Amino acid sequence: MEPENRLVPDSDLFPLRTVGDVRKLFERHLRRRSGDADVTKAAESVSTYSKEPNLALLSIVAGDRPGLLYGVARVLVEYETSVHTALINTLGERAEDTLLISGPVLSNERAVLRLEADLLAALSVH
Repeated sequence: MEPENRLVPDSDLFPLRTVGDVRKLFERHLRRRSGDADVTKAAESVSTYSKEPNLALLSIVAGDRPGLLYGVARVLVEYETSVHTALINTLGERAEDTLLISGPVLSNERAVLRLEADLLAALSVH
């Protein structure tokens, strides 16, 4: 099987059936963000984008530091959220991470807002 057509481990997450589908989703997301602010600025932000129930792209921008991903992972574990794939980018002192996540928390808008708030709190801990 060609790499682009290889099934993703959780192929029940329609419509993301292949590695190519996931790659295209990441590329579209990154193109939308390409006009963002200067990469030397490290303002913290967290956002989720979802068209499917219980599946979302989580975008995180923050100043890079030791333990940053640990803080993110700790919050995601608290919310019983799974990470299916991740694009981890470090541009100087700025981290730009995009994760494909799933979990029951994503079906509740208020819970998603709490998740985002807790992630922001984890990013601001120094």
